[in-house]
Amino acid sequence: MQDKLSRNNWIHFYTDDRGSTGLSDLALYNWITAVRDDLNQYHPNLLIVSFGGNDAQGLSGGGVSENFGTARWKRIYASRVHAVLALAAARHCGVLWLGMPISSMDYFNHLQLIISDIYSHEVAASTNSVYIPLWTTMSKRQRFTWTARVNGAAVTLHGQDGIHPSGWGYAVEATYVINQMKLIYRTNLVLSAPAYITGY
Repeated sequence: MQDKLSRNNWIHFYTDDRGSTGLSDLALYNWITAVRDDLNQYHPNLLIVSFGGNDAQGLSGGGVSENFGTARWKRIYASRVHAVLALAAARHCGVLWLGMPISSMDYFNHLQLIISDIYSHEVAASTNSVYIPLWTTMSKRQRFTWTARVNGAAVTLHGQDGIHPSGWGYAVEATYVINQMKLIYRTNLVLSAPAYITGY
C-alpha cells in the first residue's frame, strides 16, 4: 500500500510488523502493547491492521491458556481484538481491519473463517472502524486460484505455501484496499501502477 500511494505526498506511513506473530500468542509478542506504543509515538489518523494468518492456534500470554476454537477461546480472542480497537478509539484514530485472503487449504480456510467472523463482529461494534474482507479478492468465483490475468498478463497470485500472496497478489490486494478507502473516506487517492484482475 505504501508503494501504491507513493504519489500522495500528504500521506506518511509508519510500519510495524513482526513475522509469525498475531493476537493468539501474546507471550511471543504482545501486539496490544505494541499498538498502544505505536499510537502514542506516531499519533496516526488511521491504523491499518492485518492479523489472522498465525492466529489459528491456542491462546497464550497474560496467564491465559486455551485451545483454539472453543467458546472461551473465541471470547478471549474477541477481547484482544476489542482491546486494539479501543486503543485506537481512545485516541480518535480510525481503523481499517483487513481480513485474510482465501488459501489453497480447505482446513486452514475453515479456521480463518472462525477468526474473520470475530473481526467482523468486533469491528462492527467499534467506533470509526471498518472491516475489509479480502476473502474473495483473489478468487475465481469465490474459489481459490493460483493464477489470474492481472492488467492483461498471466501471473501467479500466491506464494508456494498457498497462503501468502505473491508480489502480484499483494499488489492486487493493495489496489483493492485503496479503492475501498476512496469510497469509505471520500478522498481522492492517486494509485501508482494499480493491479486489477482482468481475467483467469
